[in-house]
Amino acid sequence: MVRQPNDPVKVGISDTTIMEGDPGTSKSETVTISLTSPSTQAIAVVYRIDPVDTDGQDFDCRKCGTNQKVTFNVLSTGKTALTKNIPIKVWGDSITENNEQVKVTIV
Repeated sequence: MVRQPNDPVKVGISDTTIMEGDPGTSKSETVTISLTSPSTQAIAVVYRIDPVDTDGQDFDCRKCGTNQKVTFNVLSTGKTALTKNIPIKVWGDSITENNEQVKVTIV
């Protein structure tokens, strides 16, 4: 597909998997928000982090449940970057749990 100069930039989000560690430890993972092409104008993307865990304590979620914004600013090249990273911290515990998830949604 050939993009025309006036086509809108599309936004995407990556998927990732991380194994929970032992009690008292933490691991970090990154979810990437990306643009299909650079823009000559700043682009703000609003996202929301919602954990879906068993005991409510597996994710470092000081900003969970509220809308957050990441901005792709125009760089010295005259265009925006293509990606922005959102860090997710996972806390380990000794509870046996099924597949826990944290959902990052573009709103």
